[in-house]
Amino acid sequence: MRGAREIGFTVVSLTLSLIAVLIPLLFMTGLVGRMFREFALTLTIAVVTSAIVSLTLTPMMCSRLLRHSDGADNPVTRAFNRAVDRMVEAYQRGLERVLRHQTLTLLITLAHDRSHDLLYVVMPKGFLPQQDTGLITAVAEAGPEVSFVEMQRLVGKVVEAIKHDPDVIGAWR
Repeated sequence: MRGAREIGFTVVSLTLSLIAVLIPLLFMTGLVGRMFREFALTLTIAVVTSAIVSLTLTPMMCSRLLRHSDGADNPVTRAFNRAVDRMVEAYQRGLERVLRHQTLTLLITLAHDRSHDLLYVVMPKGFLPQQDTGLITAVAEAGPEVSFVEMQRLVGKVVEAIKHDPDVIGAWR
């Protein structure tokens, strides 16, 4: 219970934030909306399920499975702790280096941001690729017993049916 209380606010706030980000995708219309609706719904359900598990099952399992020990007798734990200590030391050295050269760090950060601005202007934008012409090619097949004249008649019926679709601008044989 104490563990669930300690993480409760963080889990709930992260869950609500993620759902708030996904809600607009649920209500989008058009092609983009159709493409992202299931994605957003799946992620929303997964995030809510994860929050429920984080607040109920995980603390309960930790109370039952984890034991209070320093792990000094376990070689795997000692190796893991050494690896974590080395990573912390490397991070500390890097942070100290950055803090010693604050002006250079700021200049590099600004140059990096400006390069993103330049790429935003130069890179092509748009949801659908430029080479999409909106053209769909259809192939009609029939058995060997169908004559050429009959095949032309059947293809003509297919073309007429396609022309009646309101989303079709034109159809050719």
